[in-house]
Amino acid sequence: MKKLLYLTFSIIAILFIMHSCKKDIIIDKQNYDSVYSAEAMNIWHKLVNFKNRMEFSFKDNEPMTSDSALWYLEALYNVQYGYPDTAFRRFSVDTSYYQIPFNLNQLHDFADVTTVYYKIIDTLNYHLNQIESEFKYLYIADLSVIDSNSINLSLQLVNNIGFNPWVLYEPFDEDDNWLYGNMMGKCDGTHQWESDAGEELQWRLNSPNFVPSGSGKFYSVLTADAWYWEYPTNNNPYGNYEIFQELGDTTPPCLEYYELQYYLPKAHDILYNTIGNGGERPDSLVFGSVDIKSKDSTEYAGSEEIHHYSHYYVIDYGKREEMPAIPD
Repeated sequence: MKKLLYLTFSIIAILFIMHSCKKDIIIDKQNYDSVYSAEAMNIWHKLVNFKNRMEFSFKDNEPMTSDSALWYLEALYNVQYGYPDTAFRRFSVDTSYYQIPFNLNQLHDFADVTTVYYKIIDTLNYHLNQIESEFKYLYIADLSVIDSNSINLSLQLVNNIGFNPWVLYEPFDEDDNWLYGNMMGKCDGTHQWESDAGEELQWRLNSPNFVPSGSGKFYSVLTADAWYWEYPTNNNPYGNYEIFQELGDTTPPCLEYYELQYYLPKAHDILYNTIGNGGERPDSLVFGSVDIKSKDSTEYAGSEEIHHYSHYYVIDYGKREEMPAIPD
């Protein structure tokens, strides 16, 4: 009898929980407009409708302009799959290319836009599968036009995938003496192929635990480049610029921890300050991510060979909003 009563109460409890959860979901849906901004809900409804149209594109072939196609494609995959609030220790950047044909009216048939979207998702999944990590997510991805003619709109996708999530933010300490780039490791010869000075700067700058740049999902992305010659300075005791640059021989330079401590806040200023105020950020956008690339070139002074080592920053900015998840 006791077992039966226990079973009865258990069933009642489960039904109560299921009813409560169902009620909560209904309440959440009813309160979307009070929880999220009007702008966020407007974007969300557009993306949900776009996703639904793609699932029935054989019935709906209303053409789109290039601007609309670009906005919807970029917004949907970033909102649906992006995790810009997660701190990752490592990042993998990949570039791919697509074309959307024009119809006779110089518009894009919806079926062709749908085809490109699923190609983009296949690309992202392929890139994810190449990364040997249990935890790997799209951080942010920029879709841009690289060419347009009477036949095709040519697009470039640059996706930034984070892996190895990192909960704690670590400042540079006395053990952080790293070779400038190319995953060459620390200056003492250890950690080769694991990291380098640029990578160590990069993951700290991308960490929302450092300085958050808002919350929510990116629905629009713009990429900017920052080169050392754009940021000359007289107050750098290690060089002439706010971005690492050094002339030397064939020995790769070592950035000791105190140099990295200098370049970290300078990089932060470049990423977050607006254009005209010491940075690269457009007024209406927020920082998304940075990919720090190492560059090695050779110059000649007469017959003398001089090696030129530097970093440059590829920065993603965008617009972001808190919004509900896109239904599967």
